[in-house]
Amino acid sequence: MTTDAWKAALDALLGGGDVRRGGTAVTAADRARLEDALAALPPGEPCEGPTVREVLAAPSRARVRDLFLGGKDHYAVDRLAAAELTAAWPDIARATAALRAAVHTTARHAVGGLGIRQVLVADYGYPTAGTSGRDLHTTVHQASPDAAVLYLEPDPIAAAALRALCGHGSVAVLRDDPAADPGGAFARAVRDGGLDLGRPVCVLLPEAMARTGAPGRTARVLARALAPGSVVMVMAAGPDDIPAVRRAAEAAARHLLPFHPRTAAGLRDLLGAAGLTCLEHGPLLARTGHACAVGVRRA
Repeated sequence: MTTDAWKAALDALLGGGDVRRGGTAVTAADRARLEDALAALPPGEPCEGPTVREVLAAPSRARVRDLFLGGKDHYAVDRLAAAELTAAWPDIARATAALRAAVHTTARHAVGGLGIRQVLVADYGYPTAGTSGRDLHTTVHQASPDAAVLYLEPDPIAAAALRALCGHGSVAVLRDDPAADPGGAFARAVRDGGLDLGRPVCVLLPEAMARTGAPGRTARVLARALAPGSVVMVMAAGPDDIPAVRRAAEAAARHLLPFHPRTAAGLRDLLGAAGLTCLEHGPLLARTGHACAVGVRRA
């Protein structure tokens, strides 16, 4: 579906007014947000993935995350899913904010402290304003203006919203998902995103390792692909959080948003088995609230 066809489908579905989804109106403001996001796509670019009806009738990880971060890019179905997740895990909104902050902290240290000049982030979602800032590339460029930032974003509208903020060639956005296809995603990051695997990379995977059912495969791809000196950040739950996180995972699965709870110790074992050296302490191990970011470096 092209951008023009997507807009035509939006017109047909909304008919110039409100439609009901889960008992809450999709308003003219909702429609305007969708149109603004689509306007960020180059003319004629395919909008593969969800249809207009699916965007408005099924929850999205990126929009649920945006809700937990205090943003505006969500609809009734997202609020319903978020309410069930919160009932299962009352601290999930705080954990989401802490994880977003940890992503920025890790990138800032990797670029400003370790001298890495390439940052790849997956699952960033909407550039929701917050304590860590709207977008990651601003944080990175405050540490080093010449660093390159590449977003791999599976959500089509979130990708368009990120693309609208990219003002120069050192920032790129690709519609891709390393949780579904890690090898293909990194190959496309090199081919289409300008990633240079001959130099160190800061790879930020705040949710990809939780979303995949085969985390060992992702870890092996990282171990084979990344140059020495690269840094990887992944998400884990603290031991005290696991029961609540498991309940939240059950609720998420009911909304077709599955994820797999994993502890920091389990991820260290998994990454170590793939040949990556885990940093148990230091600036790349960030734990804030209930979000745990594990930093690893290629041996």
